[in-house]
Parts: sequence; C-alpha cells; structure tokens
Amino acid sequence: MTSRPSPTSGARGIPAGASGGAARGGQVVYHLLGADGRPTAVGEGEVRLVDGGIVVAGRRLSFLDVESVRAEEDRIVLTLWPSGRLLLAGLGRGAPDFAATLDAARRRTRTAGLLGVGRGRPLEFAAETDVTLEGPGEPTGARVLLYDNQLTVEPLVGDAFQVPYGLLTRCTLVGPDAVECRWGGVIEGGARFGGLGRRAEALCTALERRRSLLARRIADTAGSAALADGLGVPRLEFPHFERLLDRLTAPERTDQVDVLLGAATGEPRLGMVLLPDRTPGTIVPPVRLPNGLAAFLLVPLGALVALEFLSGPSATTYIFAGDVSAINRDLRAISFRRAPLALTGHESLLAGGDPLRLAVRRLAPVQRLRAAVRERLIHNQAWLDCLLGAMAEQAR
Repeated sequence: MTSRPSPTSGARGIPAGASGGAARGGQVVYHLLGADGRPTAVGEGEVRLVDGGIVVAGRRLSFLDVESVRAEEDRIVLTLWPSGRLLLAGLGRGAPDFAATLDAARRRTRTAGLLGVGRGRPLEFAAETDVTLEGPGEPTGARVLLYDNQLTVEPLVGDAFQVPYGLLTRCTLVGPDAVECRWGGVIEGGARFGGLGRRAEALCTALERRRSLLARRIADTAGSAALADGLGVPRLEFPHFERLLDRLTAPERTDQVDVLLGAATGEPRLGMVLLPDRTPGTIVPPVRLPNGLAAFLLVPLGALVALEFLSGPSATTYIFAGDVSAINRDLRAISFRRAPLALTGHESLLAGGDPLRLAVRRLAPVQRLRAAVRERLIHNQAWLDCLLGAMAEQAR
C-alpha cells in the first residue's frame, strides 16, 4: 500500500487497549481507492487488529480516520477520511465476524477521540435494540457508559457523544425496559435507551447516584449549592463570591486574579468542575479540593473573556473573543478540556496525527472555542504584558 494515511502515533487521548488487544484477520487482497473511486494501491498481505487501528501488509491505519466499516459478502469496505475507501478481500466466511470485531474496536477508539472517555471506571450498559436519539436517523443499538463526571453514549451508527452531569436535567424510567434522559445547554437534546430489560432501573438509579454525588462534592467543597459542575456563577448572583474566591484561589494565582478582576468590564463568574483528564502540575488552594476537582474564573474584558484556573491544574490563561455565557456553555460541553484548543491547524487536520484531531473535526463546541481563542498566556513574567497586548489588539 504505497498511498495511505500516515501512521498513528501512540500519543495522548487514545487509551491502551482501545481495540481490545491485537487480533488476526488473515491474508487479504487490498485495494486502496481514491476520492474518484480509482485504485491508488493494490497488493496482498496480512491484516490484523491492533490498539487504535489496523495493520494491512505492514502499514498502520488509525481508526480515527476510518469513518465506517461494513461487510459485503466476502470483503470488508472501510470508508476513509478525508476521502477514499479501503477494500479488503479474501477473508472468505470470516469477513462478517472480522468486520464486526473491527467496527467495535473502531467505535471505542473514536469514542476516546471524541472526548467520550471520562473520569474514573465507567459502569457499562448495553441498550441493544432500541436507542432513539433526537434528530435525524433511525433507532440504533448503543453502549451507555456512566463515568464519574459524564454520561457517554456510543451508538452502533453515528458518532459517540458525552454529556457532562452538570448539563443533565432529567433521567426517568419509561416503561419496563427503557430510560429517557434529557440535557440542556449548548448540546440540548435527549435520548431514549430501550432494550435494557431488568437493567433499565439500574441504569437510571446509577446515573442519578453519580450525578448527585458530583453535585454534593462540589457543594460540600464550596459550602454552597449554587455552584453546579462547570457553571460559572456571576458575582452578583452569589453573595459569598469574595469569600469563596479567597478559599479556592491558590497563592500562585492571586496576583493574576487581582489583575483580571481589576480589568473586568462585566460580572466575573466563579465555578468548579470535575476535570475528566489527569493533568500534570497542580496548584493548591487554602481549602482542600477532592481529587480531580478544579476551580475556575471567567472574566469579561470588553469583547474578550479570560479563563483562569484558580486551583487544580497549573494551566495557562485562555483569552477568548465572545460572550461569557456562550464561552461557558461551550467549555461545559467539553468538560473544560483545553488540549483540543491548543492543537495547531496542521495537527488538527493531519491524518495519522494527534489523537484529538477527531474532536476538532467533529465537535461544534471545540470548533467554536478554537475559533474564539485569541491568546494562551503562560504564567511567567511576561503574563501581564501579554494580557494588556491582547486587550489592546482587540480594542483596535
């Protein structure tokens, strides 16, 4: 195969074992077709499943760049991004089984690439026969995963998606074997998970328990139920704003916080969020934070919005252009992950490149936030000058 997507790196974002370990498919004849349907490479070799992709005749193809898999009699057809197809023939009667194994591994890898892997060990439910998502499309089966911070849905058809618990508004039993969930915010919608049998009540109970546990952790830490996961509460709506700000701000951030609040042109917003990813480096506030919980500040600066982590990750200051409510909604939708926002345009489009490129290609909140980023300010001696420069540039 002389023309192909580049090899996938073993970088962050795709968990080990995403494909369930290596699996042998056997000898195949492969045809790589371009966007016009004409062959660009033909050959023979072994095909096998590996973590995060497949290897065909010694060449690796990432599942992040495989849009679909289907079996056609004795061959398998893979639709590729950004264009083209890969045909695998010669597997005989084993083609459908290998295609099913391959597609399951593909969906798991893409779930991670779409930010669907959350914090902690998930509870898994299989809604096998009747999953209806709002919007176009037919009912499909799905895996439903309950993490410490989010609900993740991995449909058999279509992209996986995640709903942070702070955005869930309702979870109810519907009939003897189905659960209906609703959520708000920028990803407003809902889903009905059927075919659960006796596990329907267990799913509903477990989801409510995990959502309530997270809300209680935040309330106990903040000393107030006003803060929901990822929600920035305006100062005027929170009478204990200043006191809580002092409790949640690490000493390393007090100078920057004072500068941002002094430059604020609107109501600053204070919030807490359970971060799904472990980040290197932490800054510790006066009050002890439970593992994974972080405090943040959103500050309007004219036409800009500053995101500053007060404690938790030792993160850079992000400066966005836009409305503070809209920025907060998009940040909540992706659980305040910054890694997809930091990718360069080249990294986000390169086949076989960074594992987070799929989130950049497919998730609207990520795309909006990337378009809104104006500066990423490192906490060093140049921080203030860079902030003033960003504000002056935006004012022109």
